[in-house]
Amino acid sequence: ACRLCASPDLIEVWDLGEQWVVDFLQEGQEGFKAPLVVVLCRVCGLAQLQHTVDRDLMYRKYFYRSGTSETMRQALKETVDGALARLGDHPSFACDIGANDGTLLSFLPEDCYRIAFEPAKNIIPESADHIIRDYFTAAAYPGDRSLPADLIFSIAMFYDVDDPGTFIEDVEQTLDLDGIWVCQMNFVGPVMRDNTFDFLSHEHVTLWSLPVFVKAVAEADLEVFDLEELPLNGGTYRVYVGKEGQHQISRVVAEYLARDGEYHSAGAWREFKQRVEDNGVRLRQILADIKARGKTVAVLGASTRGNSLLQTYGLGVADLPYASDRDPKKWGKTMVGTGIPIISEEEARQRKPDYFLVLPYSYVEQIKTREKDFLNRGGHLIVPLPTAMILEA
Repeated sequence: ACRLCASPDLIEVWDLGEQWVVDFLQEGQEGFKAPLVVVLCRVCGLAQLQHTVDRDLMYRKYFYRSGTSETMRQALKETVDGALARLGDHPSFACDIGANDGTLLSFLPEDCYRIAFEPAKNIIPESADHIIRDYFTAAAYPGDRSLPADLIFSIAMFYDVDDPGTFIEDVEQTLDLDGIWVCQMNFVGPVMRDNTFDFLSHEHVTLWSLPVFVKAVAEADLEVFDLEELPLNGGTYRVYVGKEGQHQISRVVAEYLARDGEYHSAGAWREFKQRVEDNGVRLRQILADIKARGKTVAVLGASTRGNSLLQTYGLGVADLPYASDRDPKKWGKTMVGTGIPIISEEEARQRKPDYFLVLPYSYVEQIKTREKDFLNRGGHLIVPLPTAMILEA
C-alpha cells in the first residue's frame, strides 16, 4: 500500500532489478541484495519503492560525512543563513534530523540550543548540545514541549522515511508557531530534467514531486512558503515550510508547482527510464573506446549514489580497476556489488590513470580545482550524468 495515503492502487514504473544494498566492505565480508522497484500511487501521486529494507541495516553504520566536501559545507552554511534570514528572529532552539557529523549545526549561533537526531553509531554530531542516538519522533524531542524548535532541518533524509505522514505530524508538533522546517533533498522534477537517476537507491523509499509534497504537509496544517533550487546531488530543492498562515508565501512556490506538475505521471517516469538507459549505452561506449586505446579509467569518489549508478549500468572492477576517495574510513574496502577496491586519492594519483570517472559529478568544479595537476599532465575527467561525456581540459 502507498506509504502516504495507504491506497493499494500502485502501478510499477521502473524495475531496476535486485541490487546490492550500498555498503563498503572489508575483505571477507558479504553484502546483500534487495529489489529496487519504483511504483507510483494513482491516488495521491507519490512515487516510492515497492520494498523497504530494514533501516537499521542502512543507517546504524553510515559512511557519508557532510564535512568532507567544501561544496557541501558551503551549501549547509547557506541553508542555515537562509533559514535565519526567513525566521527574522534569533533562534533559541534548533533541531537537525539526520545531523550526520554536525556540520550544519556548527553554522548556527552558539547561544542557540542545538539538538541532533542521528541514528548512526559511528558518527558523532559535533557542535550539538543534545544528541538523540535514534530516529526522529516528536516524543523523543527533548524537553516538555514548552520549548519547541524555532528551526527544524531535514537535509537529504526525508525521502528515507517509511511513514512520511507521521513524520510530518511529528514535525508540526515539534515546531514553534512561527518556526521554520527546512526540508532539503532531491525532488523528482529537477532529477528528471537532469536525468540524475542515481538518487534511486534502497535508502530513498519515497520519491517526491513538489505538488505531492505540498499536499502532504497541508494535511498537517503546514504549508510551503518558499523554495530554492540548488545544483546539489543532481537536482535539489531547499523547501521552507511553516505553520499555516504564519509566513508570507513567495510567488516562487506557485511557479515551481506549475512547472513540476508534469513530473509525477507514469508516462514521465517511463520516459525518464528510457533516457537513463540511452545514457548508459553512451557511458559504456566511452569506457570501451578508452580501454581499446590501452588507456586506464579509475573511479573518483566512491559515493553511495555512485554505487547505484555503477550497478544500474552494469559496470564493475573489469571496467574500473580501483576507486579513490577522500574518506580514510573507506580505504582498503570495496564498493559492494562491483568489487572495486577503494584507495586514497594520493595513491590513485601515484598510479597515474589516464581518466577519472567522477561519480560525485555535481562537485565537478571543485574537483577540477583539486585535480589541477592531474589535468595539466594530460589527464581527463569523465562525468556520467546528466549526459555521459569526457570533459574538455
